[in-house]
Amino acid sequence: KRMAKNKSSTIELVGQVFGYLTVIKRLPKVCFCRCVCGVEKRIYTSNLRSGNAKSCGCKRLEALSRAAKIHGLKGTPEYTVWIEMMRRCYDPRRRAFLLYGARGIKVCERWHNPATFVADMGKRPDPELSIERVDNSEGYSPNNCVWADWKTQHRNRRGNRLITFEEKIKTVAEWSEIMNLAAS
Repeated sequence: KRMAKNKSSTIELVGQVFGYLTVIKRLPKVCFCRCVCGVEKRIYTSNLRSGNAKSCGCKRLEALSRAAKIHGLKGTPEYTVWIEMMRRCYDPRRRAFLLYGARGIKVCERWHNPATFVADMGKRPDPELSIERVDNSEGYSPNNCVWADWKTQHRNRRGNRLITFEEKIKTVAEWSEIMNLAAS
């Protein structure tokens, strides 16, 4: 009897619509859903039933963009940085999503408002600078982000080789620069 109950409760969600998501397959704790935008995503059943998940993330980003027009930042360099940061973390249709949102990199709730983002980060001091996460395993937040140049950002990448010499840890490029050698 118990197996039959579990089987029927598994089937009962297939085909049901939760916001913009349609359940296409169900496992014990997870549903595979198709969003109206065409993205298929694995979502915890509890998040569907509680209403915490209503789309793949595309509708949330659209709502944020609509709300962002109110703040007066649209068209500014800081707004461009903010919208690209949000897209990397929440828009599965973006190529960069695989390196950010799909890895669990999120934007802190406070920064879901572009005006708060600019208040915390300040105006971009130089057009050559972009947002940089100091700790690449952490998300975007006031205590983990700085404005940084291209060189600094490339030296903070996950794939860099690090070398310890005289109790100092640096990238190959940094040691090559310090010792006046050509990097290989």
